[in-house]
Amino acid sequence: MVKAYFYIVLFSLMLLSGPSLAQAEEEEMENTCVECHSDLDGAQKEAVDSWQLSVHKKAGVFCNDCHGGDPTSYDEAMEESAGFLGKPKKEDIPALCAKCHSDAKRMRVYNLRTDQHSFYKESVHGQRLLKEKDPKVATCVDCHGNHAVFSKKDPRSPVYRPNIIKTCSKCHSDKNYMEDYGIPTNQYEGYLASYHGKLLLEKNDPRVPTCSDCHGSHGATPPGTKEVAEVCGYCHSVTAEFYSKSPHSRELGEGKKPRCIDCHGNHRILFPTTAKFTGTGENDCQSCHNPNSPPYLLGAKLGQMLNESEAAIHEGRKQVEELRRKGGTGFEISRLADSLDDAKTKWIKTTAMTHTLNMPELEKRTGKITQITQKAREEISGIYNELNIRYVGLAVTWVFLLLLIWALNEKRKAL
Repeated sequence: MVKAYFYIVLFSLMLLSGPSLAQAEEEEMENTCVECHSDLDGAQKEAVDSWQLSVHKKAGVFCNDCHGGDPTSYDEAMEESAGFLGKPKKEDIPALCAKCHSDAKRMRVYNLRTDQHSFYKESVHGQRLLKEKDPKVATCVDCHGNHAVFSKKDPRSPVYRPNIIKTCSKCHSDKNYMEDYGIPTNQYEGYLASYHGKLLLEKNDPRVPTCSDCHGSHGATPPGTKEVAEVCGYCHSVTAEFYSKSPHSRELGEGKKPRCIDCHGNHRILFPTTAKFTGTGENDCQSCHNPNSPPYLLGAKLGQMLNESEAAIHEGRKQVEELRRKGGTGFEISRLADSLDDAKTKWIKTTAMTHTLNMPELEKRTGKITQITQKAREEISGIYNELNIRYVGLAVTWVFLLLLIWALNEKRKAL
């Protein structure tokens, strides 16, 4: 009886699921675009194969959503009467993508922004394409792909974070392609050599900025004089706050130098060192200030203060490690190491504070660092003295014991 009920229930479920499965198969068969293009060769077949892998396929976006036509008909699939568009014109692509991507209700499901089209229209790319009809300008498909569109979290996507610089460089590193715009084409090479580039490509650090983080993505436009400090400040907020209090910032308000890129470069940003204060490179202080000028001498003094305090920290750490090797673990070495680590943290913050050019405050901070390291080194010296006393005491004890053993042995012989 139980077995009979089982078959009845199973048969009922099959009846319920049958129409939907049949309908799905029918819908699949009715997509004449896929059916026909799958039998073709070259780019025609590749378009379907790529689309099958895309996020659009998973989201239910079919050929007719972009190309028009009737995918349920063999005879009218590509007829103008069915709204067939064929390959969209380049200047029509942004609006075509915006049909879905500017629809807040539709995009809410995927948690995607809906303002990309409005940004694009205001960008340099959008202005050149839509107003000047420039055919070389990048559109949605140039950056995201056309049929093989993947999530930005997918390593196959051109806008996957580590791939963005390659995607932008397709155009911006091509001298022939960019010769009409008077734009440098060495940005990609510079970024690869930069501190940012090495962190992103060698250590896969997701916090590192790419082209789109500084220049924008859909609203791509080169940062202006004022915006540079603001763009860098998105990540370097503490340094930007210090910079806003400096004489340099006040000069910048009058349309003068220096901006962040004047000292650190733009694409080829190297990790800054104190050598910048007295260096002769194009981004060093000497590029603006005469070596005998008060500002340059102030910078040189600042560099010296930082070097001396850092050297003191380094020497203190070196002594702590040496003390560990020589058996000083019975003392409070960890506390001394923590004290020197605290001094290093203060030193790092002080390097950021150099952007204020507030010499009294910087002298006070480097002086505090020197005091911490000096105190630690004095304690280390005291521990060494204590160890030496212990070593001497231990040596005297061993000598006494050896003499005692010798005397006892001589007494034994006499007896």
